[in-house]
Amino acid sequence: MKLGLLILLLIAVLLWFGHAKKRQRNERKQSGTAGDTGPSKPPRPEAIVGCSHCGLHVPISDAFVSSSGASFCCEAHRRLHPDA
Repeated sequence: MKLGLLILLLIAVLLWFGHAKKRQRNERKQSGTAGDTGPSKPPRPEAIVGCSHCGLHVPISDAFVSSSGASFCCEAHRRLHPDA
């Protein structure tokens, strides 16, 4: 009788550990940290340029550039520049 209870207890513990391990594996897949995908790389920093009119610093992707190559924070400042 005691041996039967011990065997049932052992089976229950093994099933519980297997379920916990499977759940942990599924959580890793959902977060993107498992398998050959690896952790995602952080975005590269973007260059910052200063406005030629007021000196405000803006990312280069947001800057307005004149034909002479000067950078501006907005279209209004680009129009005010004599080279634009």
